[in-house]
Amino acid sequence: MNDTSKATVTRERLRGASALLCALTFVLAGIAAPPAHAKRATCAGEKATIEKGGGNDKIKGSNKDDVIVTGEGNDNVEGGGGDDLICGGSGTDNLLGGPGHDKVFGEGEGDDIIGGDGKDTLKGGDSFDNLVGEADNDKMSGGPGVDHLYGGEGNDRLDGNDGDDTLVGEEKTDKLTGKDGNDVLLGGAGNDRLSGERGFDLVFGGASNDTLFGGQEDDRLFGGTDNDEIISGPGNDVVIGDGGSDKIEGLAGNDVLIGGGVNDKILGGAGNDQVFGSNGRDSVDGEAGNDIVLGQDNDDMVSGGPGNDTLDAGKDEDVCNGGAGVDTDVGRERCERRTDIELVAPVALPAPFGTCGGRPVTIVGTAGNDRIDGTAFKDVISGLAGNDVIEGNGEEDIICAGPGADSASGGRGPDRVMGDDGDDNVAGGDSNDTVIGGPGDDAVLGEDAADKVFGGDGNDVLTGDNGADGMGGGLGDDILVGDEDDDKLAGDPGGDQLIAGGGSDTGLGGPGSDVVYGGSGNDDIFGGEDGDEMLGASGKDKIKADEADDELFGGADRDSCNGGGGSSDLDFECEKTKGIP
Repeated sequence: MNDTSKATVTRERLRGASALLCALTFVLAGIAAPPAHAKRATCAGEKATIEKGGGNDKIKGSNKDDVIVTGEGNDNVEGGGGDDLICGGSGTDNLLGGPGHDKVFGEGEGDDIIGGDGKDTLKGGDSFDNLVGEADNDKMSGGPGVDHLYGGEGNDRLDGNDGDDTLVGEEKTDKLTGKDGNDVLLGGAGNDRLSGERGFDLVFGGASNDTLFGGQEDDRLFGGTDNDEIISGPGNDVVIGDGGSDKIEGLAGNDVLIGGGVNDKILGGAGNDQVFGSNGRDSVDGEAGNDIVLGQDNDDMVSGGPGNDTLDAGKDEDVCNGGAGVDTDVGRERCERRTDIELVAPVALPAPFGTCGGRPVTIVGTAGNDRIDGTAFKDVISGLAGNDVIEGNGEEDIICAGPGADSASGGRGPDRVMGDDGDDNVAGGDSNDTVIGGPGDDAVLGEDAADKVFGGDGNDVLTGDNGADGMGGGLGDDILVGDEDDDKLAGDPGGDQLIAGGGSDTGLGGPGSDVVYGGSGNDDIFGGEDGDEMLGASGKDKIKADEADDELFGGADRDSCNGGGGSSDLDFECEKTKGIP
């Protein structure tokens, strides 16, 4: 074959190849490309090793480091051993990290998230979530919804973020931050640091030496036992130091500041404050504003600060300094040394007027805003109308605060203190007292010994404190904190939160969707009617639900859980279960 023939053949082959390519291109144009391999889901930037789609799935990880991602259903996940990553889906999921240092993230319609053993990181989603850290040092943060965070036994860090959250530190040294929303913070045992930040917050230090910060709005702060430092913030706050030598600072706002322990230092800050020492050697200073300053028993240093102040140093050898302004000493026992104070006649006892608690009144106020001090004897005190400040002082007193936003305390002796209409701050004192808030949103404090504490109508905050206390919230959405010793707490009608604290306690939620937290000790916990959330925490607890859809968390130690037959009962960390599907 010559060169010309070779060229002709080559051209024919190229034409044929070109035609074939055109034909193939035409044919392939009508055929869809084969599907690419589906992209694997991720959790916290890591590709899933276990992944589920829609449906209500039960997922159990291995003893290795798993990455688990759930789908759209209501899923139950156990991470197993290893350091796991778990991401919930869009449903209502139950996520348990298990042993190891786990990271667990909620996502959907309200999740239950439990870390288990190990240093865990837990984060809630957009809805109502329950986060339980359990053992070791955990980091927990809520989402935009209303979340409940329980730290457990380690040195934990809890952040509520958005929403009206409840944060409970429990054991050791915890850091709790409410952030946005109307939050409830309880430190528990250990030297805790608690900060409410923005919103109307309720902050309880508990045992040990705590540091409490109120935040921007009108907060209520309770130091608890031991030596606390409390800084309330710029709102109109109520602060009770309780046991120990406390340092209390009111900052701006019209505050009510009560020492409650021994050897307290109290600074009112700017605003028209009511400042009360305790039975120790206190230093109390109203600072700027027209303040009421009371030293009470022992050798106190009482200062009014700038403004027109009213001072009552109480008993023993006191040093009083009125400061700038027109100041008045109204005490029955004068200050041992006085500076810049105008003396007036001691407050006279009016004639008996009506009855209080079934007994004739011996001291009566007016229809205005009164400052009333009892004697060293058995007094029956009626404040009448107005925003009154009442101190029983001596023995077995009966106090009827009357209508108005009152502050009343029984002092020494087994007292009865009753609030009446208005948002009251009422406290028992040193002995076995009966304290009743009455109608309104009240702060009710039993203080030392075995007290009976009742809220009455309204959304109340009840604190039993030291002693075996009996507590009843009454009608409304109440918060009950038993604190130390063996307490009995009953929420009564309404959506209540019961925090038993130390001791072997009994908690009954009652009608309404309640949250009942046992704390340390061997507790008996009953949800009552409606869908409740019950957490035993540490100790050998007995938890019993009713026929509604309840959630049961046993916590540490050997717990017994009885579901009562509801369709959505859960038995996290319960060793013995009954009536739970």
